[in-house]
Amino acid sequence: QRLSVAKAGLVCKLSTRTTIIAACNPRGKYDEYSSLSVNCGIGGPLLSRFDIILILQDLQDTEWDKNISEFILDTVTVDDQRIREPLKSTQHPSLEPDVIWSFAKVRAYVHHVKNINPVMTDEASDVLSKYYKYLRNSNRGNRSGLMGDQSRITLRMLESLIRCSQAHARIRMSHHVELIDAIMTVHMFMASQQISRDGGYTPVRDPFPENPDEMYASIKDDILHTIDNFDKKGGYMF
Repeated sequence: QRLSVAKAGLVCKLSTRTTIIAACNPRGKYDEYSSLSVNCGIGGPLLSRFDIILILQDLQDTEWDKNISEFILDTVTVDDQRIREPLKSTQHPSLEPDVIWSFAKVRAYVHHVKNINPVMTDEASDVLSKYYKYLRNSNRGNRSGLMGDQSRITLRMLESLIRCSQAHARIRMSHHVELIDAIMTVHMFMASQQISRDGGYTPVRDPFPENPDEMYASIKDDILHTIDNFDKKGGYMF
């Protein structure tokens, strides 16, 4: 794809050959009952070029504010021991120190798996296709939240689903996009919609699951139940 840019007297076309991470603030206070385009002042066609959009709200939470303030204060303390304590507290309790990868090992792993070109399996393709149809239909009549812009639910959204599922397959060092990759991609997209609908939900505060396999089984059952029921009804929401 190519992205046209006309800003501050600069007019050019850029090839989208790299990952772009962008951030913006809402126009005033974020309105949960308005579309994302209205809140941030960015049109649907431009928003559709981003694979994942997360809305992070600064919600009032006494316990969370206390943890954040203590972490920031500890990181600027001269005492090295106090700097290390917050880092230890962020580690998952079930992980042993020798299991945690160094940054160098993570970079080496990413460098290796990014050259993998996973092939889509029929099972994963079926899930992504059904979810795309579900999005297209469920967005009708919805004028609020992340998916309130009909212009965002285009073929670019399907391409985003494919790219994200391929990325998940690469993380697993798999040469095939399997059911687990499609399910976790759909789960990620559903979570991004939930962020805009539910003012009490934010992914920043989600802890790592104690039992990932059990969590995945639950997520898979819920997603397959949702999209299969929608598909059996012939693509109409009741």
